[in-house]
Amino acid sequence: MSTVEALNDMLRLLESTGVGKWIDSILASTPSISHSADKPTKFAHLGFRIIYTFISWVVLGKSVVEGQSFFVSVFLFAIPLLMDYLKFDTSDRRWIRNTGIAVSMVWVVFSLMGLFGVLSIVSTKMGFVVMVSKDYIQFAGMSCSLSFVWWLLLSCVSLTVFDWWYHEANVSATGGKESV
Repeated sequence: MSTVEALNDMLRLLESTGVGKWIDSILASTPSISHSADKPTKFAHLGFRIIYTFISWVVLGKSVVEGQSFFVSVFLFAIPLLMDYLKFDTSDRRWIRNTGIAVSMVWVVFSLMGLFGVLSIVSTKMGFVVMVSKDYIQFAGMSCSLSFVWWLLLSCVSLTVFDWWYHEANVSATGGKESV
């Protein structure tokens, strides 16, 4: 028996067990993935996203030290939001999705600049600042207050609140029917 015949026999055996339907259902080209029919639960809900985003934002302001560790935290803060916005695709909230992707990408790029050493956290008499590396080609030594950056990160929390509000208003306006 050749390798091709053996492979065909295995495929026929798998097909007879119904595995083919299961494999088809998990492919990205099928509607079950590309148009999720997931129902919100208390954890998979826009309101829960507000809560964990707010808590994460608060924790970002705690225990800041010199170096690059703050940028790791910002990266871990922004990536789940980016993935969440990339995951959903609805016709009525497309602009919120695109705004969320853009805002999350800004913070991912910001954190990567810190991880690559372009930016760093430096302690001064006035508090912590984000400083451009002194050996960087542009804006060397330029700095801004870390608290200003932390407040700008509130944009992510604000966007999750607005997304939830807009979604709930649309669900109420359509009589409880979500548009996909």
